[in-house]
Amino acid sequence: MNEQIWFDDLNKDDDVNSVDGLQGNGEQPMDFALLMSLALDDLLDDEQQREFEYDLATYPLLAERWSLWQKVDQKLLEEPYVEPPQDFAQTFKMRLVQQERRRRLWFGLAVGSLSVTLWACMTLGLITGGGYVLVSQGDLLGQVIHNSAYFLSVVTNWFQTLSNTTGTILNTPQAYGILLGYALLSALILTGWTRLLRKSTGAPLVS
Repeated sequence: MNEQIWFDDLNKDDDVNSVDGLQGNGEQPMDFALLMSLALDDLLDDEQQREFEYDLATYPLLAERWSLWQKVDQKLLEEPYVEPPQDFAQTFKMRLVQQERRRRLWFGLAVGSLSVTLWACMTLGLITGGGYVLVSQGDLLGQVIHNSAYFLSVVTNWFQTLSNTTGTILNTPQAYGILLGYALLSALILTGWTRLLRKSTGAPLVS
């Protein structure tokens, strides 16, 4: 209860918080809060110590604030020191890992559910559209099937005719002569190109 009263005193005193003890010329020691903080930690040097003591002796409101700060600081020091459990870091890390796994699991479930929903909607739409075409566009569907079958038949016949023509041409003596001449010409060109390449690179010919 006393601690709460001290904190309330620190916050509710408008004169102390807003004025900080005005000097005669209307100015105030703006660094007094810093001096109090250093004084609580015993970090004041000689000059700062003299300035701090001067402010306390000159401004009663600042001295009152310093007294409140000392009481609050003493109460904080009297509080028992509690160390975290030895496995605190490991437990915290495991919780973070579990939280990340749960987040990824929920994200995967959401994506999977959305994918299944889209697939179901597409399937239902395809079935519905196909049923509509079968019911209301029977003539158009029959024409499409007929044209597809005709096109497939034409392509098949074209490939068969091309295969038969190629086989007939290859079975003639002229075709054998053309193929033999092509093979010889290709061999001559390849041999000449290889010799030219070796000569230009300076590589010795292997007999």
